[in-house]
Amino acid sequence: MAVGCCVAAVWLAEAGASDETGKTSQLGILRQAEGLPKEFDEHFFDVPLAVRIDLDGRLLGEAMVVLGRDERVQLLEFTDTHESQEPDTVRQRWSEALQAGQALGNCVKACPQDLVALHYSLVNSQLSILTRNAERDQQAAWYRLPEQGSQGVILRNQLNLSRDGEETVGRYALRGQGSVGNWTTVAEAQVDRSNEERPQTRHRVDELFAERVHEDNFYRLGYFTPGAQAMSRQPRLLGNSPDTTLGLMFGSSDSLAIDNGKASATPIYVTPNRPGVVEIYRNGQLINSQPVQPGLQAIDTRVLPGGIYEVEVRLIEDGQVTSRNEEFIYKPNNWSNSASPWRYNLYLGQQSALLSNWDDEDYGGLAAGVITNYLLHPRLVVGLSAQRVDGQMQYGTSMDWDVLDRFKVFGNLFHTDEQGNGYDLQGVWHHQSGSVVLSHNRSWLDYPRQRRIDGYDYDYRYDEDREQPRNRELRQSSLSVSQRITRKSTATLRLSHSDGGYSNGGLALDLGWSQHGQLMGSDANWRVSVFDRPGNSSSGEQRNRGINVSLSMSLGGPGRRISGSLG
Repeated sequence: MAVGCCVAAVWLAEAGASDETGKTSQLGILRQAEGLPKEFDEHFFDVPLAVRIDLDGRLLGEAMVVLGRDERVQLLEFTDTHESQEPDTVRQRWSEALQAGQALGNCVKACPQDLVALHYSLVNSQLSILTRNAERDQQAAWYRLPEQGSQGVILRNQLNLSRDGEETVGRYALRGQGSVGNWTTVAEAQVDRSNEERPQTRHRVDELFAERVHEDNFYRLGYFTPGAQAMSRQPRLLGNSPDTTLGLMFGSSDSLAIDNGKASATPIYVTPNRPGVVEIYRNGQLINSQPVQPGLQAIDTRVLPGGIYEVEVRLIEDGQVTSRNEEFIYKPNNWSNSASPWRYNLYLGQQSALLSNWDDEDYGGLAAGVITNYLLHPRLVVGLSAQRVDGQMQYGTSMDWDVLDRFKVFGNLFHTDEQGNGYDLQGVWHHQSGSVVLSHNRSWLDYPRQRRIDGYDYDYRYDEDREQPRNRELRQSSLSVSQRITRKSTATLRLSHSDGGYSNGGLALDLGWSQHGQLMGSDANWRVSVFDRPGNSSSGEQRNRGINVSLSMSLGGPGRRISGSLG
């Protein structure tokens, strides 16, 4: 029987080498046995065979299997495992999974142990198992910190001074970052002096904390300004932003993450009969090539560009294309680690303005919050936020949805106690020569409690001489289009309508044209824009209409430019 196997293997190898018109590299066992003499046929089907089994390219062991003419394989037992590095528990799971028999080829339904495909090669008597984990292991995910820690400090100084008449004004900022063992210390402060009606020297300490990072988490203790870290999407909030806080913070971190590349969600595999090369084409252009060895194996998709797109996979053996297959690469450009679907930031402390004379008021109350992202689907990230700022609770939810590879939808829903609530939606479509953005937002604000929206301060102090509405509704819708006309020119259009804001509402139109070229032998960029916008206090409550022409060009050597505009 052993001699028969060897003769059959040589016979099959010669037959495969002479087959120049093969359409696929994954040959079923019936097709592989077509060229064998009839007297060898009974030695391969429905009798125990000694085979070598590998799992995702790693040796699992020597075993006895039974091949059926119905293209199924049954694992009887492992006979020799001393060369394998895999634990016995893995072999036990696959013994149970294949004991009742499993169809060779692609696994379509009821796939045990994340099975993608099974392939048996008569040439080298090898059974190859490919799973969805083919590209997800092997490499370290996090950088290791020095066991003995480290020591050091980095200082950054910035000084700005100017003199206006008899007054000297300026600003000095200092930031220091040090390392003590496995802890990082951060300190940041600034001092400035202005020439306002009441000149004064102000000082402020922005940060003074210690932080430690362990793999995908960080711990922070001290005086800091809470903010979202390692978040894919931060929910929008209505009202004041969190200010300096004395307390502690815990959350997700990417600081130590190793960029190993991201594999396609579904492995792509080939089954060459001889050593060869795989070429991957996108839109007819070669984007990658990889050497491959005989047997079932996954293509390394970590090196391919991100996105969701179709590719053609060509297998070349002995200089000839032996197979062409259309496959999909599924690598969404956003965060898509399903093994770690949660990202979060939590903080707790006391809102404080220590060592600062910037603010006349120091609230000094409880500061707490939680900001989370959850990977609901590789194309969908949802977020939730709840924070207590200035004695008021702020709530927000968010959605980041890749509907299609080129079409994305973003949304927020938010509410703040005694200030109001609202929502916004945005759709973004990227096409080959530009983009289209459609957005709509709407808010209901309670007067006069609100003081800051999206980081901008407003004075809403109640004026008893003028009647003010208790609630104010703000609406804005817009359409933005960017279109590349030629390789060097781009046209833009923005059409928007607003109502209920603190300027006159109405329709606004902005048109622009950008042109890149050369002027007097130097690179130059031209831009012409025409606008018609609702009026506000700066335009005397009249509509703001105009045209603007700008030119920017290089002069002489690198880094020297001149720019000008006329409007």
